[in-house]
Amino acid sequence: MAITNDGFKGQTVFEFLRKHQGMTTAEIACALGKTHASVAGILAQLFNHGRVIKTSNPEGGQAWYVNNLPFGCSNPTLMLFNRLLTECRHAAN
Repeated sequence: MAITNDGFKGQTVFEFLRKHQGMTTAEIACALGKTHASVAGILAQLFNHGRVIKTSNPEGGQAWYVNNLPFGCSNPTLMLFNRLLTECRHAAN
């Protein structure tokens, strides 16, 4: 998905990714007119803070998505497990 519109320049990486989920680091860098290294660094910081998640795309690269789940819960299955475990523990008491 190549986006090379100058209208995106001036947006932050997070703002851009929120509107264009599933893009690679290179695609985001090209669209925002930033270097690959700077976007990779920003995405790494966002990932470490739980703001974005990365998955493999069909081409074998990494696709980035905004994490819409609560902090520390980037995996919906893990969230479900933790919720059910909490319910079981409360029922046992």
